Amino acid sequence: MSTLVSRLFLMLVAALSLSFVDVSTAYAHNTLVSSNPTDGAVLASSPTEWILTFDKTVPLSSASGEVVKNDGVRVALSQPRHGNTDNIIVFNLPADLTNSNTARWRLVGTDGHVISGRVNFSVGAATGVLPSSTDNNSVAPLMDSSGDEGSVVAATSRGVLRVLNYLGVLLLIGILFSDWYTTQGLLTTPLGTRVASISAQSIAITATLQFGMFVNDARMLGTSFFRSFFDALSTTPGSMVGLKAVIGVVLAVLMAQTMNRVTAQQRLITASVAMYLITFAYVGHSRSEAAPWLGIPLNVIHTIAMSIWLGGLAVLVFIVVPRLDTENAIVAFQRFGSVAEKAVVALSITGLVQLLRMYTNPLAIFTSMHGLLLVLKLCIVAGMIYLAAKNRQSLVDSLNFEGRAARLTRRKLMQFSLIEIGLGTAILGVTAILVGLSPT
Repeated sequence: MSTLVSRLFLMLVAALSLSFVDVSTAYAHNTLVSSNPTDGAVLASSPTEWILTFDKTVPLSSASGEVVKNDGVRVALSQPRHGNTDNIIVFNLPADLTNSNTARWRLVGTDGHVISGRVNFSVGAATGVLPSSTDNNSVAPLMDSSGDEGSVVAATSRGVLRVLNYLGVLLLIGILFSDWYTTQGLLTTPLGTRVASISAQSIAITATLQFGMFVNDARMLGTSFFRSFFDALSTTPGSMVGLKAVIGVVLAVLMAQTMNRVTAQQRLITASVAMYLITFAYVGHSRSEAAPWLGIPLNVIHTIAMSIWLGGLAVLVFIVVPRLDTENAIVAFQRFGSVAEKAVVALSITGLVQLLRMYTNPLAIFTSMHGLLLVLKLCIVAGMIYLAAKNRQSLVDSLNFEGRAARLTRRKLMQFSLIEIGLGTAILGVTAILVGLSPT
């Protein structure tokens, strides 16, 4: 395992060295470049159009706007049209605007993040102009509206939902992998069935709640939730979040049924998990950053590798090993370790490529909260690899599986594995935060 760690370190150094050729920063979410009328403008007559220019393509179906008139009345704007290019959108404005007005825009980015901003302008006189907006170009994380009341609580609850969703995915894939590779028939045992069912239920519930929050965040004020539901489905991110919820419910239903070894039901479960991982990857930085055609499959592989390593380890420690005697427990650790090494390699390579897709200049990592959290995540992963190496060394040092030495080896393997699982859980928390942040 120490040789594996050394090789991974050398690959990391080599890739980072090559990345210094390009000094550009990370790709960001879609952001507002300019507005006409501009923020704080004083106009002689009421404008007929509001032109917004973004740094990336804007799907018209994902964009909406409204105007808050001087008397406080909110007017929803009609569907915008593209300007000269597809990164420019044009709203028609009401003809009777006077004094101070606030125009608000909102759209769904390709990564599923709902972004919004506002522009304040006055018609006819400079008096009464609203203060310049501070969030004109701001990017709000998915389902996080920084200007809404209770946003801190909302952001926390959404972060918890992401963690629970990740846990469900890791455990479900972990137990499916264990049933196929390390402990055949595990999925048909009472405990194995219960854990798999709870994991699937967690996926279904959290994915459904996330879709509901997506719909609520994507709608403008004054629009009904029912209409916003269909508006959300008309966007690619919204349809993927909705499909993710549907697949989650299907998984929960399948796992609630009686399991039999080698059945069409298990194959259907595996296919559903694969489909879920695709929707999981389709809404996020994997699609919004450079080369999305590469980012989506890499994200799927990355999630599978992490699930086999962390989810498989959790299943091994809490479900498999307690049912085995010392000798067979050590054999189970050895069998799992041989696959875990390959999972770590896949995890490291896919993670490195994803990192370079977001940060073509590694030094840019230290210039944003997203980057600093990413560094923290990498440090935790390094700690997990170190503990995995210690476990591997314990297996190598064990010359036999009998007596006191074997019991000490089992105890050491369990201790290091529990710490490893704890670090992995911390990674899930950091990842849940990273999903809602822009790389810049």
